[in-house]
Amino acid sequence: MPSSTNPSSTPLLNFINGVPSPSFEGEFFEHTSPSDGSTVGVARSSLMDVVQAIQAVNRAQAARSKMTGEEKQSQIRNLLSFFAELLQEESSTLVLTLAEDIGLPVKSAKEHSLPTALGIL
Repeated sequence: MPSSTNPSSTPLLNFINGVPSPSFEGEFFEHTSPSDGSTVGVARSSLMDVVQAIQAVNRAQAARSKMTGEEKQSQIRNLLSFFAELLQEESSTLVLTLAEDIGLPVKSAKEHSLPTALGIL
């Protein structure tokens, strides 16, 4: 059911052009957590949000197309290293988020899901 206000104090926003932002129309929908029944507001994206995201991708692609192969490899390596470090630093938060969002037991998220994600990187 559409809502013009956010039902949660910690909304899930769009992430466009590297910036978290509410939807263009400022609407949210409620997502119910399977683990505890709590709700969180999620930005209700519209066509305008999709257009903005596509424009951001096109700008990024234009800049990336000017990079050499070595520069692209270096950028990817740096991003993966940064992401792996961030996962390790925020592992306890990530485990709780996995558990809450998909109803996964905390022990399973800690012992299986997180190590799998880190192993991929």
